[in-house]
Amino acid sequence: MDIDDLLNLDTLVRGDTVRKADFEATDPRIDIDSLNYDPETGIFSFEVGAAYTQYGDLIVEGADSASTEVSLVGGEPSRRDANAVQTLTLTEDPSLFTLPSDSTVLELNQDVDVRIAGVDIQLTRGLTLAEIGSVIESFQSAIIDKNPDIESVSYDTSTKTVDLVWKAEVGEVENIIVSSSNGTAPFTGSGIDVDIQAVKGDNSFLAQYRMYGFLNNETALDLGKVQDPGEGNLTEVGPIRVGFDTTSGYLNMVNGMDVAFGATAPAIRIFGADPTNPNDDLLDNDTDSLAGIVLDITGTTQYASDSIVKASSQDGYPKGDLIGVSFAETGEMVASFSNGQRQNLGLVAIANFENQAGLQPAGDTEWIATLNSGTAILNPPGAGLNGSLRSAALESSNVDLSAELVKLIEAQRNFQANSKTLETMNTVTQAILQI
Repeated sequence: MDIDDLLNLDTLVRGDTVRKADFEATDPRIDIDSLNYDPETGIFSFEVGAAYTQYGDLIVEGADSASTEVSLVGGEPSRRDANAVQTLTLTEDPSLFTLPSDSTVLELNQDVDVRIAGVDIQLTRGLTLAEIGSVIESFQSAIIDKNPDIESVSYDTSTKTVDLVWKAEVGEVENIIVSSSNGTAPFTGSGIDVDIQAVKGDNSFLAQYRMYGFLNNETALDLGKVQDPGEGNLTEVGPIRVGFDTTSGYLNMVNGMDVAFGATAPAIRIFGADPTNPNDDLLDNDTDSLAGIVLDITGTTQYASDSIVKASSQDGYPKGDLIGVSFAETGEMVASFSNGQRQNLGLVAIANFENQAGLQPAGDTEWIATLNSGTAILNPPGAGLNGSLRSAALESSNVDLSAELVKLIEAQRNFQANSKTLETMNTVTQAILQI
């Protein structure tokens, strides 16, 4: 690429689909949209994706130290924030600013009403450029209320610019709308065609999620990777979004990038997956000169079948009613509910005495502790010398044999009495029939 090509980057690379695809295929680390050549300084600059910063310097073929300086431009930032930024540059338009006789600073010679991002702002006569920037900055709350995705509005006195910083989770955004009541405003541009410089956010290592806490209070949770000294940049864990044409079923989108029919899909690269090669060094048998694992999903089609559910899992349960209570051998009182859940309600303890012979009988197999027996020693069933519990069973030692025998005799006499009554009734009936 010679100097003429650098002067026409927009046409040669960004504006040419074929050249752009070739450039991306040659070195996918470079953001094609960031290519820029400044003829005044002779600096050709571009940005590299955050995921590739660990893979060393870029090589410019045909360049040598005597003819070309290949280095990071001094003063340029080495990284870009995740927030997208839109910038309005203030300018002292001769039709709007005049120099008062008693001042050395140009002032606004008329009232101007401007609308920025849906918020009306009145710029009164006599304001300087710096004061106009401060007035716009003072409307930060109103602009954010009208545009909740905007994070901040600030004025930079050194660059004479108003910066509107968008929230990182918003991603790429459309330029804000700037208008004026009289068709002109103190911004770079002509009339309402204001020149808005936009910088895309780089959120390669930033993920934002929306969470809700107590009383529905909304909180932004920023999750990012803290880079340790000497640590490599592994691929961020997360889903890869793919889309398919609803008519043909062919692949048409990968992570927001459109894929034309029959075209090569963007390569999906995974770093740090090989424990034997943690630094993803190029191996001797490498064929594509790309580090990591490269997944090629070109030609992928959607599964041509009706969608069905093959498996499902339950991570909760509905409201349940109490349907029964049982006792475990270890003494737990277990409640059963209609939704299949079980819950321990309490524990039945067994009392033991140092001198069981000192207990005083109270009738009906009940006993009372005395000074001779000692105080009751409570422990769970099945622990130590304590016995175990058996639900819905009757222990033989708790049965009064005399009382049960009396009940049996009473039942037998009642049966015999009923039999005699039936026999008498039968005799009377026969006598009546013979009359």
